[in-house]
Amino acid sequence: MLKKSRLVKRISYNEEKDILLSNLTGDLVLVNKNVSSLLDKFENPQNEYNFTGKERDIIEKLKNVGCLVDSEIDEMELLRKQFEFYRKNSKSGYAFFVTTSCNFNCKYCYQEKNNLSMSEEMAFKIVEFISSSLVTSNEDSVMVEFTGGEPLLQFPLIEKIINRLEKLSKEKIFNIGLATNGSLLSKEVCSYLGSHNWAWVQVTLDGPEDIHNTLRPYSNGKGSFKDVKEGISNALGFCRKIVIRTNIDKTNESYVTTLWQSLKDEGFCRENVYLSPMLTGAPLQSSKNRKQVCYTPDMGSEKLTRYIDLAHKLGFKTTYYIPRFMYCGILMTRNNLMFYPDGSIFTCWYATSGLKGELMIGNINNNPIFNENKEKLDRWNVLDYEKCRTCDIVSFCGGGCIANALANGKDNLEPECPPYAYRFEEYIRGYVKYKMLGGNKNG
Repeated sequence: MLKKSRLVKRISYNEEKDILLSNLTGDLVLVNKNVSSLLDKFENPQNEYNFTGKERDIIEKLKNVGCLVDSEIDEMELLRKQFEFYRKNSKSGYAFFVTTSCNFNCKYCYQEKNNLSMSEEMAFKIVEFISSSLVTSNEDSVMVEFTGGEPLLQFPLIEKIINRLEKLSKEKIFNIGLATNGSLLSKEVCSYLGSHNWAWVQVTLDGPEDIHNTLRPYSNGKGSFKDVKEGISNALGFCRKIVIRTNIDKTNESYVTTLWQSLKDEGFCRENVYLSPMLTGAPLQSSKNRKQVCYTPDMGSEKLTRYIDLAHKLGFKTTYYIPRFMYCGILMTRNNLMFYPDGSIFTCWYATSGLKGELMIGNINNNPIFNENKEKLDRWNVLDYEKCRTCDIVSFCGGGCIANALANGKDNLEPECPPYAYRFEEYIRGYVKYKMLGGNKNG
């Protein structure tokens, strides 16, 4: 006997269609409203109906996507098991914080200014650890990312790391990622990375030239806009996916359209170029003296959906996605590791913030390598919190940003709703429109 899943969310897409979203399976389907209404007949599994052959076919499909379930099933227990499965079976990924030094002086930077750089000895020790970890992995490809600070200040070390990884793990394909300010993306750098499976690069432009230069100047005060644009141009022929990130707050919001329109006019609207609007409203995403220009979560949610819509209307792709169980990789402590210059290990990109100690899960130099913070994260489950157990988007939120919870003084890691959760239905309608229907609103 079937019943309507308590973990299915129904969202009206337009007058004719609904979106059905299953927390159990992660499936998102766009259906006619008469199909959606079939679910209501299963609110009480004791009721009997005489379904037509066509309806029975639809019912079987609704079962396959998690909208209908066996009446005896314990959905919350199944959801908990799936959460643990996703945590333990995520794809492997490793990141090197090769330096905390930077040649920029961004006005909203939250990172510690301790000017540490990874030594070659430390880098090779980490490479040995990664190669050993991959011996028992059946994955063909592995993501390796470089970040900082400005990672390209350490480009000779990056070359050595990539070359050594490829030598020690010849059977693996390493997809290379790079988060950079773009100023050092020379043709030589791009050519090397392009010959070593360069999967993606993220570069930030925060407005037209004068606005960007105010927010993201070089350390000596010189404007960086022209050099960053040149770096993006250099990467076009070598990198599979270029993400142009724009950090948005109240100081530059009114200039975003001008920036993106100019990028389109100058030919940056290409197959491998994506726009990524980001908000500087989270506790860790801006320095303390800029809190007054940041957004509340609800306001940030509205801005996020608005600018994703704008980017698509201009013809760009975006990094629009729906998380599944994990808001980010912080809980993937088995194989989603980030290495600091001193060998400290993290699973969170905010490792260079003031929460370094709370987020550190170990050190490559220690024996044992991992510490009690890893154990704490390994025990964490979003379904342990009442407000999450009763939430109808729990598996698409995953409890939000744990680092933000720590920044707000929540030592028990109590979940905080991410910005898109405040306008989730609007966010999902946009996802369907642009990711499933290619911009065709009616489907």
